[in-house]
Amino acid sequence: MKSPTLRWAAFAFALFHIYCNVFASLSELWLAAIHFGGFCAICALMGNESDTVRRRSLTYWMNALLAVLAVATSTYLILFENALYARETEYIFSDYLFSFIAIGLAIEFTRRTTGWFMPILIVLSLSYILFLGRYIGGVFSFPGLSLETVLYRSFFTTEGMFGLTAQISSTFVFMFIIFGAFLLRSGAGDFIVRLAGCLAGRREIELLRAARIAEPRPRADDDHLGGGGLVRDALRLWLASIRGTQEDIVHVGPIPASPYARV
Repeated sequence: MKSPTLRWAAFAFALFHIYCNVFASLSELWLAAIHFGGFCAICALMGNESDTVRRRSLTYWMNALLAVLAVATSTYLILFENALYARETEYIFSDYLFSFIAIGLAIEFTRRTTGWFMPILIVLSLSYILFLGRYIGGVFSFPGLSLETVLYRSFFTTEGMFGLTAQISSTFVFMFIIFGAFLLRSGAGDFIVRLAGCLAGRREIELLRAARIAEPRPRADDDHLGGGGLVRDALRLWLASIRGTQEDIVHVGPIPASPYARV
């Protein structure tokens, strides 16, 4: 980010997430909607920082408009959710408008960040639910849902855009990203790595052998299918240079140079 204003906006947005996840009790649907609108707005405004975008050009104003629309869709959901349920989920023109805008923004910013594959998949999925399924035979045949039902489930409920994935992204994933960024910028992560390297290089460490890693396993395919095969292989190579073993204690000294040093 080149703009100081955008940096401060992103910083305030991060603080808002920390406050909501630690102190506040906010609706999961509302938090997911704010999470979506905020990141869409930041993504749109970051597009204006590109060297190919001239200030006050058509692309510049289009990105600014997309940022405003992203914030407006989240605001509309928060302010008019109760009004929708007061009408017994009967859609009016503004509901159709903002639902279309939200889905369009999701498709556009997915295209900007990941390419064309996911937007095409989204369009095909929505088409299948709306009308395409009735033209497919066999087990994939689907009579379809009304446009109002699809827009309602996509925008106003936790079955669509603001469902479980968005809720996890706005809570656990975002907090882990902030924690990782803190470790990176503060140097704490590098300090931990350097400290472990100093301890392993200057003094012996005694490690409990939780499993007999050095022993060959009868079925090697289970290792890799279980997800831990590569880790065990690396540990076996490392244990090959261990100074000595006594019962369940591994005495680790400085590891001599070996052809597996890079591994």
